[in-house]
Amino acid sequence: MDKKSVSIMTALCILIFVLFGIIVIDSQTPSDDQYADIKADIQKATSHEATADKKKHEAVKPEKHVEKAAVKAAVKSEAKQEKAVAHKKEAPKPAPKKAEAKQPELPAGKTEVADVIMMENPAYAKHKKGICKFTHKAHIEDYQIACGDCHHDSKGQPLELKMGDPVQNCIACHSKPSRKKKGVKGKEKLDYHAEALHMNCIGCHKKYNKENGTKAAPASCGKCHPKK
Repeated sequence: MDKKSVSIMTALCILIFVLFGIIVIDSQTPSDDQYADIKADIQKATSHEATADKKKHEAVKPEKHVEKAAVKAAVKSEAKQEKAVAHKKEAPKPAPKKAEAKQPELPAGKTEVADVIMMENPAYAKHKKGICKFTHKAHIEDYQIACGDCHHDSKGQPLELKMGDPVQNCIACHSKPSRKKKGVKGKEKLDYHAEALHMNCIGCHKKYNKENGTKAAPASCGKCHPKK
């Protein structure tokens, strides 16, 4: 073969090789449908991986949240305990109780007399009316009532007394804590505490009003016994 023939044959072989390469490459290039399927598979795989990552993140997040909450609670509890200890240290000690004031002791045989006496004798189980206030000081100093006008002996005679002298309570002699019973008359009435008091007080008030032409001294229930 001459050189021209060899050149032609060589050129044909190269051309055939190039064409074969193009055919092979074209056969490996995906079509539009295949490309769409490949793209869908890639997107699906990507979506699956994203979902898996999200679930993994969500599974880890609560643990971190719980851990953070636990740490926060521990810090808060520790701070509260420190505050309680500090408050306990700083809390002022309670002031010592003051000793109760003792009533001055009276000399032997003396009776303490209040300026105002509440006529509330404990011998009565129940008081039906308001408690009367006896202004002891006013009767002695302002009205010039002598001690013996109220305090008398077993025969009704005035006792010679001065302020602070020992005296007995009315109920020591007029021992029945009530008003007289129906049918009781005469001196027996004075066995009843309420009868003796009313006779003494009201009798004196009426006498005072009559002698002075006034009604200043109370002589009725409502003026001595306040409403409950």
